[in-house]
Amino acid sequence: MFEITPLEAPFGAEVRGWEPGRRLSEGEAEILRSSLREHVLLLLRGHPPPSDEEFARLGENFGELFAGGELYGLESKSRDVLRVSNALDSEGYEEGYAGSGYLPWHSDYSFRARAAKETLLEAVILPTNGPRTHFVNTYLAYDDLDAELRERIQGLVGRHDPLASARHVPARSGENAQEYGERMHPNADLPYKGDAPPHPLVHPHPESGRIALYVSTFVGRIDTLPDDEASALVDTLLSHAIRPERTYSHEWQQGDLIVFDDIGIIHSRDDFDRDTTRSMRQMSTQMPG
Repeated sequence: MFEITPLEAPFGAEVRGWEPGRRLSEGEAEILRSSLREHVLLLLRGHPPPSDEEFARLGENFGELFAGGELYGLESKSRDVLRVSNALDSEGYEEGYAGSGYLPWHSDYSFRARAAKETLLEAVILPTNGPRTHFVNTYLAYDDLDAELRERIQGLVGRHDPLASARHVPARSGENAQEYGERMHPNADLPYKGDAPPHPLVHPHPESGRIALYVSTFVGRIDTLPDDEASALVDTLLSHAIRPERTYSHEWQQGDLIVFDDIGIIHSRDDFDRDTTRSMRQMSTQMPG
């Protein structure tokens, strides 16, 4: 049976007792799902390293999985598992996707009509120092909005474009954009068609009904608002959301596996030394169709 202990953080809980080689009973799966609804983020520790198949089997307990191993154009051993890695292949290209540098605040797959509902992220190879991943609870962010701002955003719809995050990314240190581009695999392809799908800023979770402030650096436009007003509103909402009292900054340990609610959390990653190797496995479930 699982041992579940709240983190010393604004939200989240540590889970011990998962056995990757054994299929969860429906009762055990429901314990994890209900714990995630309560804590918004679960940190699984103390288990043997799962295979890709075992990792995917865990993810299936939360919902329908994206074909993350296929969507980004990179060779993968698994349909469901995306490598987020800066390890270099024999030709000198990064073998994974988005493996280097800083990542701004975002929700996974929000640039698709069916955005991520949950994400699972596992540490496979870690540098000696960092980087941390930061998580913000956007349920708390919505709850803490003042009445005027809450009223203002009711009914507003954001258009999610991953390229919109560029204005939130600081200049890279030690490596310019051309050098970074040369490290990316030529087959790497962002699964985005440029259509900037709509998602409400006031976003209820499809299962719990809890309301999140669904805003991130991917929101490039807001329907019915002029561009300058939309950008200013996104900046205001993000500044409100990412306050320390709503943020958990995770110091990774080898083998850590984090499951988080992708409606109620936005996350970001620190920059780090590209001469060190960092490899993660990532997997996301899809919102209902």
